[in-house]
Amino acid sequence: MAKQLDPIEDEEAAMNKPSAVLTEPDVRNILKRYIEQDKSGGEIFSIADSLPSNCHIYGLPKEDCWYVLCSDHPSQFHMICSSRLVAISKATGEVVYDGAANDEG
Repeated sequence: MAKQLDPIEDEEAAMNKPSAVLTEPDVRNILKRYIEQDKSGGEIFSIADSLPSNCHIYGLPKEDCWYVLCSDHPSQFHMICSSRLVAISKATGEVVYDGAANDEG
């Protein structure tokens, strides 16, 4: 007969369980698949594990994320416009934000 944990022991076991951590190569693969599905996006400018200081995002989810700055269009090279920011949850690999980085100017 299997031993059942009481709720406190079960909660403690869950807290000590290692969480999945995405690496930068994982983020590149997730972004590649995401952009292929979306049929848009271009060159990656940077990948950071904290929000870049030149980005001004309102309503960004409060999750621990990787932040990818990239162009919004495959042929966008030298244009004066906002970069695209894609935020990918470190815990789940889910895209939690995809929009303007508001980094122009």
